[in-house]
Amino acid sequence: MRVLDRVRLYGRVVELFGIRQLPLDHDPTLPQPDLVVERVRVLPPGLIEVDLPGAIRVGFAKGFAAVVIPAAIGPLEVEHIVIDHVVPMGLSMSGDLLVHAAGLASGSRGLLLCGESGAGKSTTSAFFAASGWRPLGDDAIRLELDGPQVRMWPSYEGFRLHQDTLGSVLTGIEATGDVAEASLKRRALGIGTYSSDSALLTSLLVLGPASDEVMIRALGPAQRAAVIARSAFHPGRSALQAAESLDQAGAIAERLDGWTLEYQRTRASLHELFELFGSGSPQLGPATPRGDAG
Repeated sequence: MRVLDRVRLYGRVVELFGIRQLPLDHDPTLPQPDLVVERVRVLPPGLIEVDLPGAIRVGFAKGFAAVVIPAAIGPLEVEHIVIDHVVPMGLSMSGDLLVHAAGLASGSRGLLLCGESGAGKSTTSAFFAASGWRPLGDDAIRLELDGPQVRMWPSYEGFRLHQDTLGSVLTGIEATGDVAEASLKRRALGIGTYSSDSALLTSLLVLGPASDEVMIRALGPAQRAAVIARSAFHPGRSALQAAESLDQAGAIAERLDGWTLEYQRTRASLHELFELFGSGSPQLGPATPRGDAG
């Protein structure tokens, strides 16, 4: 008999068939799912197929994702693949806008941290969370227009951090386990206060290369829209869906301010960055925005 679990991820209800490993709060009383993810031996015909690392194959249709995972893939890797890749891509097939980013909230303010893999999204967001901001996830966030505002919907609790980060940047925090069997990152819980509620998004932060001093440059609306569009999950989307995603990104960008950040991923630089953004958008000064481009 197939295992069935219903969970809430990214503010949506996701139903899981044959996938036991996810450490999420399963709730059979949740309403009908927005997305069904099923582990299968062979992909059914007629799906949009995507290949993931480790010989993993995924097939997508609106509201459905079938996953072929080789037996050699460990349970932690299955968890990572399903939560951080399959579910965001599956929801995006139904028109949601999910971005590869970290999210933070404090009162009426919210930060979306974008950047390439390894740019420091997890380290920076974990430092802010340890300093009092509410974490919404460090790998993927769903964005939603809400009238004149933008809302962020969180993924799940915890951060994925390298051991040296836990020892130097975030002292006194213990990892609870590996992210995946082949990963060098460790999963850390209990940093900040997580909840599954949405939060307002007010600022886009793009993490750039390391710099000896904290450098911040303002981004114009077109630049903000381009960052959001580049960060979006969109597996095999049609030209129409891609255009709709770009329209969404543009509408969201108009409602935010945005900044490119260059800084060392050290405790001292992160503390300086927190001082700049902790109480509002940074003011013009020696290590702050240097103009706004369109």
